[in-house]
Amino acid sequence: MNFFSKTNTALISFASSLIFTEFYYFNWSSRLLISSKYLIFNTIYLFCFSYIFFFILFFLLEKLNRNYLSSFKLKHILIIYFSFIYFKILQIAFFYANAISLKSLLVLSLEYMLTSKLFFLIPFLKIIIPFTVIYCLLYFFLRKNVYEILKFTYSFSFIFFLLMSWDISKRIYHFENNQINQINSNSDRKVVWFVLDEYDPSYFINNKNKLKLNNIKNLTQNSLTHYGAYSPSNATLQSVTSTLLEIKNKGFIVEDHKLKIFNEDNEKINFEINNTLFQKLNDNHFSFQIISEALPYCTMLKIETNCIKNFNQTKFYFNAIKLAYFPVGYLYKVKKYFNRRAEFNINNLNTFNSYIDEDLLLSKKLNINVNDFKEILDKKNNLTFIHLFVPHTDIPTSDHIEKFFGMAANSDKQEYSLNLKYTDLLIKKILEIIEQSNNTEILLLLTSDHWKRSDSPNDAKPVLFIAKIKNQNQKEDVNKDHLNIFIPGLIIKYLNKEINTHKDIKIYLEKLPIFDKKETFIWYE
Repeated sequence: MNFFSKTNTALISFASSLIFTEFYYFNWSSRLLISSKYLIFNTIYLFCFSYIFFFILFFLLEKLNRNYLSSFKLKHILIIYFSFIYFKILQIAFFYANAISLKSLLVLSLEYMLTSKLFFLIPFLKIIIPFTVIYCLLYFFLRKNVYEILKFTYSFSFIFFLLMSWDISKRIYHFENNQINQINSNSDRKVVWFVLDEYDPSYFINNKNKLKLNNIKNLTQNSLTHYGAYSPSNATLQSVTSTLLEIKNKGFIVEDHKLKIFNEDNEKINFEINNTLFQKLNDNHFSFQIISEALPYCTMLKIETNCIKNFNQTKFYFNAIKLAYFPVGYLYKVKKYFNRRAEFNINNLNTFNSYIDEDLLLSKKLNINVNDFKEILDKKNNLTFIHLFVPHTDIPTSDHIEKFFGMAANSDKQEYSLNLKYTDLLIKKILEIIEQSNNTEILLLLTSDHWKRSDSPNDAKPVLFIAKIKNQNQKEDVNKDHLNIFIPGLIIKYLNKEINTHKDIKIYLEKLPIFDKKETFIWYE
């Protein structure tokens, strides 16, 4: 049997394409918040591209084999190729099990075996080690019978194709979208609500890490600061969704690709548009816009309007091809390793002031410059909801922040300090833009989804809550313990002109029931 016959080339290309597609599909389908439409169309486009790619690859290999390649060279090329394919096959099985991934398992093992000084090698070793093992095994078997390896490739790709098809057949029923009435509100009142991921207020209240966060600290002198605000959970997914639903979180479950939060009565409340603040805004004839680089709220709520980034658009259906064939993540890690920066220095960080606004990004992921916030603010939306990654550590923007300050973080503590300082500069610019706006009726809310979890993994701590009404400078403090699911109600009352001052906000908050922080839902990954 000729390995490079037209039939064989077509079969190998087809099976390889299926394996590439299955690798992508089962990896991403295990993610809770993935859009079914986005996932399925990316899968289809990836398969089509992969089949063409592999068919051309084997066609060229067959031409080279005729004129230039010895049997020895051809054998090693095929071993490398099938090592790559079998590495994918091994990982697909882990993805399908929906447990720990193969690479994560290797990372844990390597962290146990290596010293911390060698941890920078882990992203590369977690690929090199299994690939080398598979290569050695295939070298032995390929010498005996290449067609046994091919048979397994065909069988595996076909079986997992059936499993993938079955899962896709269920996801097709989740293509529907909720239509939101486009409101042309007559009200000039505006709320800008920032959720700053993992912002722990104790870092500016207690001056932790000797870090100077002057801008947010100054803000507390002419705004309302709630020192006893608690989030529903220590995890972003449960915390923000519960706040938007205005329910105390007692747990969560995912059923039929839907997130459901258990309330106090153990009832399952769907996280869907009709149950959230956004529907209440719509019912009250207020407009809103969602901007998030953290949770994909628009995907979860099945809405395609009112969002600054909607992945259910054709231009995003080629993302799987980019992820599969262009290893941007690993190139970034190599670049980061060789891009040496100055050592972290708290004194230099505290006195840092040499930057231009164009380098200060509101969102690296969404490519929003802080100056773009002026345009966002000028839009006719009564609520602008913005969920940013910062100051959370281990995020895609951390490298940009290190570059911004010109210093490298060598620990989670240092990275958090850099991110907090960067967030503090963002807050300064946001306040300046609000001050320059012609709109005089703006309520700025700075909140966080949870505290710094590594500081207190088992016990709840207060989260960030600062409310600042433009042109009002009276300082108000609230010290009672409250669950921050009051935020949607506060927003509606401000937009309806039932709340007009910081004092009004304080009166509203102090009427709320006292919250026992022990009732915070603690989720362990």
